[in-house]
This record gives sequence, C-alpha cells and structure tokens, in this order.
Amino acid sequence: MNPALDGLKDIHLPPAPSWWPPAPAWWLLALLTIAVLAVGCRWLRRLLRQRRYRRDAMQALQQLARQQPPSDMPARVNAVLKRTALAAYPGEQTAHLNGPEWVQFLTSRADLSAEHTTALTSLAEGPYRPAARSGANGLVAAAQAWVRRHR
Repeated sequence: MNPALDGLKDIHLPPAPSWWPPAPAWWLLALLTIAVLAVGCRWLRRLLRQRRYRRDAMQALQQLARQQPPSDMPARVNAVLKRTALAAYPGEQTAHLNGPEWVQFLTSRADLSAEHTTALTSLAEGPYRPAARSGANGLVAAAQAWVRRHR
C-alpha cells in the first residue's frame, strides 16, 4: 500500500437534519391550515344554524303525520308552514298573508307537483272546514315537500 494514503481517514458525513424545529415554510403551512379549518368550521356552523328551521318544521310535520288526524289539521299544518316561512323569509311580510294570497305565496316559493299544489289550496279554507283523513295526509305530504324545496 501507499504509506502516504495510510494516514487518511474515511469521509465522515454530517448528522441527519433534525425534524425539530421545522422550517419557516412548515410553520406558515400549519398556520394557514389552522386558519382554513377555523373558517370552514365557522361557515359550517352558520349553515347548520340557518337550516335548523327546516329540521324543526320537518319534525313537527312528522309528528302531525303520526297522529290521528284531528279536525284542525289544516290549521296545525298552516301554523307550521307560517313559522317556517317567517324563519325563511324574515324580510318579507308573510305573517299577514292568509287565504289565496298565502297559498299563492307558498306555491311561488317552491317547485311543487300538481298534487302538492292542490293539497296546499286546502289551506285557504282549511281553518273553516274540517279535513278528511286522506286530505290530511296529502296536506302533510305537501307541507313536507314545501319545507324541503322552498328557496
């Protein structure tokens, strides 16, 4: 062997970089991720709060559908629809509507089938005339369709 090369030592590699502390770009990415998650959670919470009135109305209508149809079923369904309309359209004057104007308001705000539109017309004279059992079920179904589809 060459005596001049015998005194050389092997190449020593530097130690592997530590995982802590992360580079500044990783800190920035972490802050950005936290900000996006916070904004997303806030948006989702507001969306769920805004749509709560729909869930409440659907629960009330399902409870009415499970009961034996009382003679004042149109009045009860009308009350649920009125509360829903007041929550959905707070700036509009929906509280004073009744009769054909109320039915026209409901049908203009949702894409309903002809059967549902016909069932909702019973709300115009509903408080003055008791509903038949089949008519009450159709009225509840029409009200549920309106709650789902109004815009």
